[in-house]
Amino acid sequence: TLARAELKEKADYITTDCDKDGIYNACKHFKWID
Repeated sequence: TLARAELKEKADYITTDCDKDGIYNACKHFKWID
């Protein structure tokens, strides 16, 4: 993935890559869509 390891360690949530439905998965995770 493209994110730096230091940022990933601090993140509360990490989605999948964009080509693996990352935007969709993040929207579902944050309940922006059903």
